[in-house]
Amino acid sequence: MSSPLQFSDHTPVFRVEKFGFIGEIMASRTQGSEIFHYVVQRKNSTGIVHWGQELSLQRAQESVEEFLQQYSSEFKRAL
Repeated sequence: MSSPLQFSDHTPVFRVEKFGFIGEIMASRTQGSEIFHYVVQRKNSTGIVHWGQELSLQRAQESVEEFLQQYSSEFKRAL
């Protein structure tokens, strides 16, 4: 399940929950440009398992989704 959220400097602009993980994207504005930071954590955990930043919201969403899909595929192979 994914959902766009209202934009503010400290509130996630995108959140997705899949496969026991939560991915959130936040935007930073500096000198007229935006950068999108993303963090992936296990649900109910404070530990970060994947993070990064992108120049567009779309690319940040793709990075989160790619990580979650890769994790899902690796988990299925391990079973």
